[in-house]
Amino acid sequence: MTGTFDHAFKFNRPLHLWNTANVENAAELFNNAKLFNFDLSSWVIRSIVDMTFMFTDAASFSMVLCWNMTSVAHTTSMFAGSAGSVRSDCLKW
Repeated sequence: MTGTFDHAFKFNRPLHLWNTANVENAAELFNNAKLFNFDLSSWVIRSIVDMTFMFTDAASFSMVLCWNMTSVAHTTSMFAGSAGSVRSDCLKW
């Protein structure tokens, strides 16, 4: 899924029904997706290792996600330039 919506400036559609259980790389997935702002807490992210720059500069993204981040090793600038975050009680590092 690396960069799937990278620079998709006007993209803002719900993706909560996507099956993400086998995704390993979500780096730059919504990088610069300026309008995207949907809750993705329902995504199963157990296989994702890389979320680097996932929501970087996704200026409208303000969701507070509840994800088990156990498998995630890389989160550099994951939310830089966005108001999104992961709830601390959901992290389970």
